Amino acid sequence: MNFIIIFFFLNLITLFYKDIFIPIRKIKIASINFSLNEYYTTIDFIDLLVLNLEAGQNLYKSFQNACYCITNDDLNKVTNEILLRYHLGTPFPTCLKEAYNKSLSPFFLETIETILISQQLGTPIQKALLELSRTLQSHAILTAEAFAAKAAVKMVFPLVLFIFPVIFVLLGSGSIQDLIISLHF
Repeated sequence: MNFIIIFFFLNLITLFYKDIFIPIRKIKIASINFSLNEYYTTIDFIDLLVLNLEAGQNLYKSFQNACYCITNDDLNKVTNEILLRYHLGTPFPTCLKEAYNKSLSPFFLETIETILISQQLGTPIQKALLELSRTLQSHAILTAEAFAAKAAVKMVFPLVLFIFPVIFVLLGSGSIQDLIISLHF
C-alpha cells in the first residue's frame, strides 16, 4: 500500500514540475467561453433585429428594440452610444460607421458592416442578417466542438499518468510485495 501512495505522489510531482506538462496547466477555458458568449450575444442581437424588421419596423426602431435585450456589457455600451448619437441628430448610418471605427467584438463589427453594405447596395437587410446569423451559429458550434476536442486530448495525460499505473499496481501489488520481501529491502 505504501508503494501505491509513493507512486501516486511521484506521478503528481512529475505532472506539475516537468516542462512537458506546462500546457496542461494553462488551460484557457475562460477565453473560449468568452468567445462563445460573444458569438451567442451577437446571434441573439441579430435574431431580434431581424424579427423586428420582419414585423414591419424601420431599421432604427428594430435596432433600438434589439438593444434592450443585450446581456453583454461592452456591446450594451456601444449600442447605447449609437442610439444616443442618433437622438442627438446624427444620421443612423453615420452612427453605425462611427461605431464601426471603434475596437469592438469582431462579430458585432461584422453585423454593422452587413447593415451598412446592405443599405449601400439596396439589398434586403433581413436576408443579409439571417445569413450572417446562420454563419455565426455555425462558427459558434465549430468553436464549441474545437473546445470539446481539446478537452478530450488533455484528459489523456491524467489517464496515462494516474489511472493506468494505479490499476497495474493494484493488480500486481501482491507480486510486488513478494518481490520486495525476497530482495530484503
